[in-house]
Amino acid sequence: MCTPAEIYRERLLDHNENPRNAGRLPDPDRSLEEENPNCGDTLRFDIALTDDGDSIDDIRFESDSCAITRASASMLTEELQGEPVQRAFEIDREEMIEDILQVEISPMRRRCALFPRQVAQRALEE
Repeated sequence: MCTPAEIYRERLLDHNENPRNAGRLPDPDRSLEEENPNCGDTLRFDIALTDDGDSIDDIRFESDSCAITRASASMLTEELQGEPVQRAFEIDREEMIEDILQVEISPMRRRCALFPRQVAQRALEE
């Protein structure tokens, strides 16, 4: 029988190998690509908003990154799909790690896990 930690690690690996919402949107309302200066990972988010601009209608990402960044971006897109824009700004560092990723991340790898949250928030600030 798998422990909860093993299940969550498997989930992280699955999102890395089979990322959800990967790719680009044809005409995004918001788009931003950034490079993580700590490691060189690149990440791009394309976001389509609802007609009133209050909610995320669709969100996609592309990355040239490590497994943790890619998995984190995939999980974040699932969390934000169909949610009010404000939801992206409510996700703090601890929620990103504890509730969305649900796996213990070493202090050195936390930057990778949090990078997608930062890029998505900056894309929505525009």
